[in-house]
Amino acid sequence: EKQGYEIFDVLKPFFWDNKKVFWWYKQNMVLFVKKTKVPESLKNLPKNTITNPIHEDLYLTITNFREKNAVKRSIRMLYKSVLHKIGIIK
Repeated sequence: EKQGYEIFDVLKPFFWDNKKVFWWYKQNMVLFVKKTKVPESLKNLPKNTITNPIHEDLYLTITNFREKNAVKRSIRMLYKSVLHKIGIIK
């Protein structure tokens, strides 16, 4: 806010349950908009109603870290997310 931006937490509900989106993006997806440029349509969007502040996939990644193959599984998830992001897989 000191820099003249407003934070809008309106995207998470659209992606929270989408298995194709990596948990990091689901967890941290917000919009930063310059206060002087906020469109009315953005102001009218419903606010984030997700009550769980930690995504289930993040929780499972952290709590299952000591299980066999946990690191391998986390790297595979990241790898798939990157491939999806650059358009190699859908």
